[in-house]
Amino acid sequence: DLFELPVQGGKPGEKRWVLSINLGDNGVGGGSGGQYFVGDFDGTRFTPDPSWGKEPQWMDYGADFYAAVSWNDLPKDDQRRIWIGWANDWRYANAIPTYPSRGLMSLPRVVSLKQTAEGYRIAQAPVREVETLRTSHRSASAIALNASSIALPVEGGAVELDLELEAGSAEQVQIALTDDKGFQTLIGVTPKANEVFVDRTRSGPHFHDAFADRHSAPVDLKSGRVRLRIFVDQSILEVYVNDGQTTITDRFFPGGGALKWSASARGGNATIRKLDAWTLGKPKAP
Repeated sequence: DLFELPVQGGKPGEKRWVLSINLGDNGVGGGSGGQYFVGDFDGTRFTPDPSWGKEPQWMDYGADFYAAVSWNDLPKDDQRRIWIGWANDWRYANAIPTYPSRGLMSLPRVVSLKQTAEGYRIAQAPVREVETLRTSHRSASAIALNASSIALPVEGGAVELDLELEAGSAEQVQIALTDDKGFQTLIGVTPKANEVFVDRTRSGPHFHDAFADRHSAPVDLKSGRVRLRIFVDQSILEVYVNDGQTTITDRFFPGGGALKWSASARGGNATIRKLDAWTLGKPKAP
């Protein structure tokens, strides 16, 4: 995919072209994945910006965001660049334990381009239309976390969770999604490693050797604070870190029963400064 975007935080009127490519294997999550490049396009040739480094920049740090493409011909009064990814991985796509469905797509995401200290970087955010799915709002503040697991005011497997976390003295902070059979998927923050991760090594019954894994994304955690916006829908989770500067998209297949949400901190104390959560309902008919 190839498209032009205005640069947020750049020079007035500055625009750059974004080239995205997709890899069937050897992505950052171990299998299928996507990279992007920023530069110029003259109608024939794409040329990476001279400042573009040799290290690959990944669209998503999970295992299940692949073949992303953006829409053409949005209404002229809608200037968003929106893309969507196939939420699956060719390593195990034919073995996923679902029936009759055999896969799904990610949420549509607005793609923007920002000038950062590291150079040009994309950011992604769920389209604003997903907010129409919200029901049953719950909120909390100043949730103290320690080694004991603390239940969060969230219920079920179709949820949007928006939280501001202060890692404090904790070596690691974990948000756990646990099913009735004890299988567990973890969303975590490791301050000293400057990472946010999803650990699905114990998320459900074994169905393929390539599935159980832990996927981490680099995040600057020097301040000890991070914002996580998390979407879960039965067998998929999408984690948007710090307003979508980084994302992790992973499928998970629990063993059965309702999902329960909890949080804990290892090696010290942490605090969820603010939490907002919604149950996600079905799309409304147009």
